[in-house]
Amino acid sequence: MESKESSLGTPSVAASNAYAQGLTQFQGFWIPSRSVPTSSIIAFQKYFQALDDDIIVVSKLKSGTTWLKALVFSIVNRHHYTF
Repeated sequence: MESKESSLGTPSVAASNAYAQGLTQFQGFWIPSRSVPTSSIIAFQKYFQALDDDIIVVSKLKSGTTWLKALVFSIVNRHHYTF
């Protein structure tokens, strides 16, 4: 951890406070431990190989995910259809 003080106080105090609040430091950022499994993130970064034509679609739960997937599919495949 850096030796300069953060907005949470001194580094050792900051880490103690953050861990007490359920936060984990990951790649320089504090993230909620219970909502983001860092082991999954590390595995993803280690094994995922993106290709030039990959499309990653992300949405929040219950916010139109099926509609978003259908929209992306339509846009990507619109050249296959003639109107």
